[in-house]
Amino acid sequence: MKTKSILKNLIIILLVSFSGKSFAQISNYVERMPQFPGGEKEMYSFLAKNIRYPADARENNIQGKVIVQFVVKRDGNLDSIKIKTPLGYGCDEEVIRIIKMMPKWEPAMRNDTAVDCYFILPVTFQMSNGSRHESNTDDIEIVISNSDSNETLNEIAQQMLQKDFFVYFKKIKRSKSGAISSIYIHIASTQGSVSGTYKNFSSVKIFRSKEKGIGISPTTLDVGK
Repeated sequence: MKTKSILKNLIIILLVSFSGKSFAQISNYVERMPQFPGGEKEMYSFLAKNIRYPADARENNIQGKVIVQFVVKRDGNLDSIKIKTPLGYGCDEEVIRIIKMMPKWEPAMRNDTAVDCYFILPVTFQMSNGSRHESNTDDIEIVISNSDSNETLNEIAQQMLQKDFFVYFKKIKRSKSGAISSIYIHIASTQGSVSGTYKNFSSVKIFRSKEKGIGISPTTLDVGK
């Protein structure tokens, strides 16, 4: 089937940040991430049955990544679908079409209460070359120093997104010397997610490992959720 062939060349990674009713009211922590009913395996099955590589993109040999954002509402409905990084040639519309077709999700939970949650999905369209493509799970280790600038943190987040590894920095506070005194870090990949507020550190190691999973390891730590 063409759709199954296309799925072999479609990389989808679930990357999550947390929200209340708007970006200005993003929550710092959820105890359970939202998910497609039945989990990731069922989501891939859904995509296999429904995804179509756009004819215009195929004819023009267009390959690349579409990044889409949507809200998983507390009732499981999907809302506010928005293309963050377009690819064109029908790929953006195809991603939106598939998101709109999805059934209700299981919502994020915090304090035993369902909450709204933003999801960001980078979807990579790549022409079939006879090989199977999977989400990038290469080992990664990044060291964040308390002297890093906001621009440096931004660059790190963008570089990691290209590796299917979501790294999100927020609520950055600095001392009079300019060093980071407090920062909220959230990381996510197909292996799960980790988040926390880190204070009074000299450096923080963020890693993804096939053996150990993902994690955040500061040299000095005072964590608040």
